[in-house]
Amino acid sequence: MYRSIEDTVPWYRQFWPWVLIAIPALTVVAGFITLYLAIVSNDGVVEDDYYKAGLAINQSFARDRAAAARHIAGFVRVTPTGDGLELFLSGDHGDATPVLKLLHATRANLDQQPELELIGGGQYRARLDGLAPGKWYVKLQGEDGSWEVEGVMVFPHDKSVRLTPQVH
Repeated sequence: MYRSIEDTVPWYRQFWPWVLIAIPALTVVAGFITLYLAIVSNDGVVEDDYYKAGLAINQSFARDRAAAARHIAGFVRVTPTGDGLELFLSGDHGDATPVLKLLHATRANLDQQPELELIGGGQYRARLDGLAPGKWYVKLQGEDGSWEVEGVMVFPHDKSVRLTPQVH
């Protein structure tokens, strides 16, 4: 009777059993990697306290109405180098320096709150840490939080944004 070389070689020295074992083994390893990434990474999109956020919507509407009543509007322009911005503010915004917030649409760790420096006549400037590409919500509030104007910018396509009250 004829015997091939495969009949004399043990199974663990052959190619196909290892291929068949590797497929489910790699699937299990990939599952653990996926589980690890899901646990340690923060997606930043899910609101931790959605009830509290829902209650804050009414306060936001009041700030928008106050800005509209005071005819507050603004214009923000990112400098050509991308390391600063200029703010032009009109209306009855008071003497206090407003608070500017740059909020990334999906990655909260990129949010910035640059310190505004008054140049004069409703003009301010600030330094930036650089903006990542993507959608940015630009919010400007009074120092006391009594009014708010906002706009949306897609960086680097948009280098400027108009800030207006979002009256609903």
